[in-house]
Amino acid sequence: MGRYLSAEAVIALARRPSLWLAAARLARAMVAPGWWKRRPWLPLPSRPYLQFRLQAMYGPGGGRLTGEELVGYLQWCQEVRACRLRSSHARSWKPESRRG
Repeated sequence: MGRYLSAEAVIALARRPSLWLAAARLARAMVAPGWWKRRPWLPLPSRPYLQFRLQAMYGPGGGRLTGEELVGYLQWCQEVRACRLRSSHARSWKPESRRG
């Protein structure tokens, strides 16, 4: 598939429609600023950023993201987002003031 993403990872994601929105959010967050100004004119993450993330994950030499790792990370992203939304909703809720 690619240097950083295995075909297994793409297939694993394709089989889980419930993670497609999380994958789109992640892709949007990782897109290099000003991607439309440089070839290949695609909204892709910058190569140095991907190299850094994979080196942080796998150590020197990097690696390729497997399907299990991608699915696990996207599930974690969904859970964190849901927790954040629940906590912000709980903080914004205000009980009605009672009049005596």
